[in-house]
Amino acid sequence: MPLIRVPIGVEAMRRLRFKLGTLMIVVLLMGGVLGWGVEMRRRSANYRGQMLYHRQEELRCHRDVARIFACGAWVGFTPEENRAILMEFAKPWRERAQYHRRMKEKYGRAAGHPWERVEPDPPEPEAE
Repeated sequence: MPLIRVPIGVEAMRRLRFKLGTLMIVVLLMGGVLGWGVEMRRRSANYRGQMLYHRQEELRCHRDVARIFACGAWVGFTPEENRAILMEFAKPWRERAQYHRRMKEKYGRAAGHPWERVEPDPPEPEAE
C-alpha cells in the first residue's frame, strides 16, 4: 500500500472540527463585541463634541464678562461702587460660564468613559 502524503494543514483541520451551531455562536459573540466597540466609539465622539461646545460657550461668557468690566465705569460713583455695579451686571454671564464649565467637565469624563450613564443636563441659567 503506497503512502499518501497529507499536507500538514489538512491534518490539523481533521482534528479541529466545529459544529455549525458552535461557529454561529462564535460569530454572534464576535459581532456583539465589535458592535459594542463601535457604539462606545460613537458615544465617545458625541460626548467629545458636546464637551468642545461647552468649552467654547464658557470662553464666550468669560469674554463677555471681560468686556463688561473693560467698558464699565459710571461717572459719579466711587471705584468700589462701580465695581459692585459691574459685578451685579455681570452676574448672569458668570453663572452661565460656571454652568458651561460644569457641563464641559461632565462631558469630558463621559468621553473617557462612554459605557457609564450620563445624567440629564440641568437647565441653563437665563441671561438677563
